[in-house]
Amino acid sequence: MTDLLEKPILAQEIKTIYDNIELKTIHVFAGTFNVSGQDATESLSPWLHCDYDIDVYAIGFQELSLTMESYIGSDIERELKWTDAIMQALGENKAKNYWKIMSKKLVGILLIVLVKKEHAPYIKDIRTDYAGIGIMGVMGNKGGVAIRFRFYDSYLCFMDCHLAADPNGLERRNQDYMDLCQRMTFPINTENYSTLYGWVGDYIPPYAKNAVAGIGGMVGITGMMTPNENIVGAGQVMPIFDNDHLIWMGDLNYRIEKIPELEVKSMLENNEMEILLNYDQLNRERRILKQAFAGFEEGPITFPPTYKYDPGTNIWDTSEKKRTPAWTDRILWRSQKNEWCKQLSYKSHMEITFSDHKPVSATFEMKLKDCAHIEDDDKIIHDDVIILKDNGLNTKDKGIIN
Repeated sequence: MTDLLEKPILAQEIKTIYDNIELKTIHVFAGTFNVSGQDATESLSPWLHCDYDIDVYAIGFQELSLTMESYIGSDIERELKWTDAIMQALGENKAKNYWKIMSKKLVGILLIVLVKKEHAPYIKDIRTDYAGIGIMGVMGNKGGVAIRFRFYDSYLCFMDCHLAADPNGLERRNQDYMDLCQRMTFPINTENYSTLYGWVGDYIPPYAKNAVAGIGGMVGITGMMTPNENIVGAGQVMPIFDNDHLIWMGDLNYRIEKIPELEVKSMLENNEMEILLNYDQLNRERRILKQAFAGFEEGPITFPPTYKYDPGTNIWDTSEKKRTPAWTDRILWRSQKNEWCKQLSYKSHMEITFSDHKPVSATFEMKLKDCAHIEDDDKIIHDDVIILKDNGLNTKDKGIIN
């Protein structure tokens, strides 16, 4: 049986494997919803309904709870309620075909990943991380959670976050993003991790350098940021950017700047949305100034701002604060190769009204690597059973692995 412990792998060996890559096509659904502390009093089916046969659902929530108790307890009951709401929205006939491979929660932020059960033998190396960036830079009222796993021989990572909310807090939001880039990492299990798969990203943001400080290097990196062209697999952690596909979603809280609230509402009524998007902070910071989310892609926004509404309606905020409408809720992505990820849809869902935000969804067609394996079949199946047991699924009872 092949020894899969960490060991140096020469660049020419990697090239030999990549010469035998087959690309698999999957469909991925990503959704983000700030529920403003409300329960799911309406069905989530308008949000989760999709015209494509979805292989992976990544569903992110923010502000599950606004109470002080949520800071000191795990609140597993609330997580279970939202998981049930998702399954009910999918419908019994569809939900039974999916397996929750992992969920991760930080105060009011929750990320749930579902994968079709038929893919269970190809899901491995499931890892999670979280970081609180709120009060004092550590509290979980703002922050992010992430789930990373290997699907065939590609690594997928989903990030769900909630950034600073102050309408005038642009610099704080950018700093929140940088902090998450720096702090979110995934440990490598050196007993089971196979260095043959995954990729060594050629893009690590400058502000993510500290993610590997003091660790003695990460995969493909020696010292602080010196690429090692000969050896892959010498490190102990993976940064959040070291994936074949990374989808980053959440209540990013970027606002429309330089236009007063009443004028923004008037422009929306007159269908001048494209003009307004020129004043969207995230578009400016990502595309022009490159202060946050540089290198990420976002599909064309053709839906109204997702915030802020009077709960139970599609009416803009009429409270005393009269918040200016904004596209606060977003889904972005970056892939190892642009042609390996194609966005199929990007929209909000006005039918759901119980929150002051609207949920947003995006669907993707992704290419996954299926490399020429050198492990024998016994080892591959053995790894599958370990991973599935770790995630609470008895594979013999469920009939996923025969």
